[in-house]
Amino acid sequence: MTPHRHADDAWRIELDEGDPESQPAPPDGGPVQRDERPASGNEVRAWRRPHELVATAGVLALVFCGGLVASTLRDRAYVERLRGAPGGVLTLQHEPAEAWALPADVGAVLTVPGAVVLPSAASLVALDPVSGATLWTVATGLDAVCGPVDVDGAVSRVVDPVVCVHGVGERVATVVAATGEVVAERPVAAGTRPGSLGTVVRARRVGDPVPADHDASAACIETVCTFEGSIDRGRDVEVRAEDAVTGDERWTWRVPFWPAVVPDCIDRLADGRVGVDAELTRVEGAPAFVRVAGCGVHAVFADDGRRLDPAGAGHFVDVHALPGGGYVARGPQHDMLVDGDVPAAAPGTGSDGEAPPAEGRELPGRLLLPRATDGTDPGVLLVDLGTRVRAEDRDGRELWTAQAPAARLLVQAAGVALLDDGAGNVGAVDLGTGEELWRQNRLDDAAGLDGTVWAPTVEQAFTDGRRALVTMRGMPGDWPQELYAVAVDLRTGRIEWGARLVGLRWLVAVDGELVGVGEGRLVGLTP
Repeated sequence: MTPHRHADDAWRIELDEGDPESQPAPPDGGPVQRDERPASGNEVRAWRRPHELVATAGVLALVFCGGLVASTLRDRAYVERLRGAPGGVLTLQHEPAEAWALPADVGAVLTVPGAVVLPSAASLVALDPVSGATLWTVATGLDAVCGPVDVDGAVSRVVDPVVCVHGVGERVATVVAATGEVVAERPVAAGTRPGSLGTVVRARRVGDPVPADHDASAACIETVCTFEGSIDRGRDVEVRAEDAVTGDERWTWRVPFWPAVVPDCIDRLADGRVGVDAELTRVEGAPAFVRVAGCGVHAVFADDGRRLDPAGAGHFVDVHALPGGGYVARGPQHDMLVDGDVPAAAPGTGSDGEAPPAEGRELPGRLLLPRATDGTDPGVLLVDLGTRVRAEDRDGRELWTAQAPAARLLVQAAGVALLDDGAGNVGAVDLGTGEELWRQNRLDDAAGLDGTVWAPTVEQAFTDGRRALVTMRGMPGDWPQELYAVAVDLRTGRIEWGARLVGLRWLVAVDGELVGVGEGRLVGLTP
């Protein structure tokens, strides 16, 4: 017989999306605050028969397991974002200790998924950031140049693949995946360098020869140089990007020559002297763009070939990739935002393609770029107006303006912006409202520094999404063997710990772990 059910026998289960237990757990395993409010009497009811109670328990178990799976997936996504974010570290809850150390002549440091990669004289070596174990080694020829390398220097970004151009005489490009697999190896033309996103780039002078009738000269005594004259005529530069694996053309542009200032044309000769080279040309490949600079030529290109420097610049322009996509070009007084989704210039084809400069939205001041993030994009841009900070969205609409120290944006995570005034004073503001959360006049004492004789500035920043780690340098005479670190809670400003890291020059975030670079050694740091 089918049991009869009254209306008041019904039961329902409500899932509160605001329940802290349904949110991603912090990566350091911190406590989750439970909601202790008692449930109302009619919110959860059960059928009265015993077998129906069993069925109800099964449904509740399924709901619980489903919520647990969803929470686990969110937590995994959170951890993966941190691993790939600039300056992202899985936990900063405790002061780090040395877990391993290896002798290494460290120059450029590359980060690939799951490894720190060290280019050496004749090989590429990948190390596990947790144990220091060698994951793989790839032999390269002599005179190797590997990249792309983040030219900012303040943050480290994950790259895959790594491209090395090497060899004396005949140059060869070797493409290495993050797993250590050699994907391709092929000959390339002289002057070829690693580009961005699996490309190689070559810049060469084109056009009719120009007589060297300039009056430019330079003389240097140690690090002090004097310049005279100018260079008004020169040849254009053709920039060609190729797929590093196949050699197929990605894009080609012709950059016209501009009247040059002498410092852009200075080359150091083999005997140590300096000379003026009217055809000096350099190429730098970063993870998200390619920069070409030299005598009378300056241009920055996105990885798809769009030109990013502003119209009519004709001189060096600093360009940075934004965490949420797009680029910012530094101007003398104002920055320009170039949207990464809207082509600033269609790629040229062949040697006659001339790159028109980028167009974009001019900002009312200098855009503050985060040194470290938790991998999320809050959709807020912070602009330094001098004595104030303006928050705006991508379309330029003002969200708020507030008084805040704003020389640099150290960390952007968990809806908080950690700002620095350039003199060691830091403060945090809420990204949504601009409300000041806290301010620390100096972090010297917490780091163990004597601020009465030396006022250090913050050099690097890292975050685990809840805390920020900032590093400072010791006395000038101690450089580069003294590094000081302070961890602070982003929301409250509470000092978590301070440490003196002896023998380290800088830190690198690799797959969520901290690795220290010292004089002739590499050090793994674990909490």
